[in-house]
Amino acid sequence: MVASLPNDAVHDGLTSAEARTLLALHGPNVLPEKPLPSWWQVGLRQLRSPLIYILAAAAVVSVLIGHVHDAGFIGVVVGLNALIGGVQE
Repeated sequence: MVASLPNDAVHDGLTSAEARTLLALHGPNVLPEKPLPSWWQVGLRQLRSPLIYILAAAAVVSVLIGHVHDAGFIGVVVGLNALIGGVQE
């Protein structure tokens, strides 16, 4: 791109007319904005953690051995963790 500019433009900058021409030709010098993720994508991303997998396994084991209250408590903790992490993100 620099090679296509006149020599004086490299050292002195563009004139207003050259800048308008390049702006009309190539558009403004801005990066496209990435769309924000939806709330459910943020929530699912919070659940992608080895610690969450361990807690989920512990909840399943708790249910299997009859400690449903413990499994419920683990589920509440995982849910709160996802909620707080999603809000912070």
